[in-house]
Amino acid sequence: MQLDNITIAVRPRSNSEAMDLGLRLVQTHWRSLYGPWCAIVLPLFVLLNVLLSQHMWLAMLIVWWLKPLYDRVLLHVLSRALFGQTPSTRETLNSLPTIVKNGLLTQLSIFRLSARRSFLLPVWQLEGLKGAARRARARVLKGGSSGQSVWLLIVCVHLEAAILLSLYGLIYLFLPQDTELSAMAPFFSSAPPYWMELVSNSLYLLAISLIEPFYVAAGFMLYIQRRTQLEAWDI
Repeated sequence: MQLDNITIAVRPRSNSEAMDLGLRLVQTHWRSLYGPWCAIVLPLFVLLNVLLSQHMWLAMLIVWWLKPLYDRVLLHVLSRALFGQTPSTRETLNSLPTIVKNGLLTQLSIFRLSARRSFLLPVWQLEGLKGAARRARARVLKGGSSGQSVWLLIVCVHLEAAILLSLYGLIYLFLPQDTELSAMAPFFSSAPPYWMELVSNSLYLLAISLIEPFYVAAGFMLYIQRRTQLEAWDI
């Protein structure tokens, strides 16, 4: 990392301030983030919902399970944007073979449900450590901000749920005024029609698309904050 090129003020911050800085980073570079996000997630979403049209719940489960893959793409953009080298969508897609190396399969299996995923992802992806070296590095970094990263995950999960419920509520608002709430029941029935399942999956995709960049960015800035403390970047 070339600290001379960093685009933020390097100074000690509280964990809350560091996460807030991550949100600002997404606001600044949202075009660069959502370009590759859409280029990867949308075709995968369409493919899964076509191939698994008889098991739409499984299609959405796979989309959710592959979040560590999308997180790596987002982190690739954020880590370069932080140092003034924001990649284009084409450059990010061309870097996919490098992005998915070093631990993606492990993150999609053993560590898929890790509550500290966003905080430790830079150790896997940016530092490129493996085995005992990675575990030792993670132990050092966890000393300051890992607990906050757990709360970050909890908050983001609840935000996703709130957005999803709000989207269902928005659909209800566009129904005729004399429509009862029971009109939404087919969305939650045991055997809804295909188009309703597709709408439900699309709403969930929209919810995670809104929250996941902020989740990754906030976790990344917790990581940067911890490194600033340990390595005295502000000196």
